[in-house]
Amino acid sequence: MFAAAASYVDRLPARGHSASAEPGEADAERAATAADYAACARRILDTVYHESRSATVQALVLLGTREFGIGSLEEGWLHIGEQAPGSLALDLGLNRNPEKWTHNGRQLFTQKEMDIRKRIWWACCMADKCVSGRRSHLSLVGRLDR
Repeated sequence: MFAAAASYVDRLPARGHSASAEPGEADAERAATAADYAACARRILDTVYHESRSATVQALVLLGTREFGIGSLEEGWLHIGEQAPGSLALDLGLNRNPEKWTHNGRQLFTQKEMDIRKRIWWACCMADKCVSGRRSHLSLVGRLDR
């Protein structure tokens, strides 16, 4: 989120950006800050890829969307096309209806958790559709969600 938002911030005090900087300098400063945030996000993701968690899927979709937005198609494809809807989301069963999933007679997820899972899955579907259209590939969601 910070990597995407840093491109739109008027003032970046952490890097010492002053309000009197030239417009081109401010753009370069925002791009550098956004790149720093994205690099931090990638380092964090590198430590949690082995854990299938919904937060990891969300992070991959956000980071992949950011990469496509700045024109890094390969990096965006790695995050969205290869990871988010492909393996992690399916490992978590985000593509399935969990309403009847129980453990010891109790429902496994609260209604709020089920809504969040549904939103994450739809974010994966939308990102996958955008990516597949942009890269002229078939959508992964339709092929993997069987």
